Amino acid sequence: VPTLGVVKHKDAPPFVVADVPGLIPGASEGKGLGHDFLRHIERTRILIHLIDASQSLESMKADYESILNEMGRYAPELLERNRLTVLSKSDAAEGDAAIKKDLQSFQSFLKKRGETALVISAALRTGISEVLDKIVEMIRKMQDDHSSMADLLK
Repeated sequence: VPTLGVVKHKDAPPFVVADVPGLIPGASEGKGLGHDFLRHIERTRILIHLIDASQSLESMKADYESILNEMGRYAPELLERNRLTVLSKSDAAEGDAAIKKDLQSFQSFLKKRGETALVISAALRTGISEVLDKIVEMIRKMQDDHSSMADLLK
């Protein structure tokens, strides 16, 4: 079941976020939470893809691709939605060179796809403000784009 919350960040108006549980392969065919999960994300304006950065490069890529594949099979237009990738548990890379290398490699993988990943650690309380800044920036841009469209239709 998605968990809803209201976020107040700096001088931005509050906004609602939904934490939607992970999706499994086959969700687009109704497996697991399947269509229930995917219906919830249809109502979002920004998708934040949270990836566990303490796992191997191949696992990060597999998680990333799996979500995109399931969304695309269910409703291809979801792939055009505003999206942000956030790598969590970055504190695991602090003492582990292999994890740090995989984290950097995954960031390069995303960069080649034209995406930027923000890095956070809840344990160290780092990166969270930057993620919220980016979300606020994205919301403001969407509002600006929307108001420009509305002005054109007058």
